Amino acid sequence: MTLFVMLLLPVVVVLGFWQLERAEVKRSYEEAYLDRISVLPVAPTKALEDLKDFQRLKLKGRYEPGRYFLLDNQTRQGAVGYAVISSFVEEDGRRWLINRGFIKGDPRRQRLPEVVTAAGEVSLIGVLWPEVGLLPIFSEDEWADGWPKRIQRLELERMAGELENSVAREVRLEVGQAGAYTAPVLVMNMPAEKHTGYAVQWFGLGIALTAGYVIFGFRRHD
Repeated sequence: MTLFVMLLLPVVVVLGFWQLERAEVKRSYEEAYLDRISVLPVAPTKALEDLKDFQRLKLKGRYEPGRYFLLDNQTRQGAVGYAVISSFVEEDGRRWLINRGFIKGDPRRQRLPEVVTAAGEVSLIGVLWPEVGLLPIFSEDEWADGWPKRIQRLELERMAGELENSVAREVRLEVGQAGAYTAPVLVMNMPAEKHTGYAVQWFGLGIALTAGYVIFGFRRHD
């Protein structure tokens, strides 16, 4: 019993504090989101360090037909499909990773969906989305040599490495923009309150574990 408590108690305490840290990160995201989402879009500067999470960007350039990623395991209103992330060449030659939203996939997963790309020069408005960490996967995410590339998670640095002069940031299109499918979600998937709730659960488990150990010890002593 002592060994069990010694091994498990530090784990639940660490997980509790980790959830509190995640809650603080999400809280800072929420504040930045509220501050910037209503600001008029601006053209991005040359200096990438000037870019801020949730900043609304106005891009002018063209999509590269055929050069896009399909983020797997996406769902929308009960349908299964992909998020389409296309290469977009700005007038200055920089490439951006544009999340065009959700497209339905083949339920049997025998073929990829046909992605239609707007031709010619277009102007886009999108939101610079923050990186919130990579989802775990249980096997190596192998990408095709050609295009399109079906991917299992949004590895922006790796994606940018597949394109010349590319910015390793995700830009989520707003509703009604050229080339948009079902618009990407422009809200945080998990608010700070949920992380706080998970932290309370972990700390509660630690308290219950400690209390159980003490009670068990007294009973054995009696």
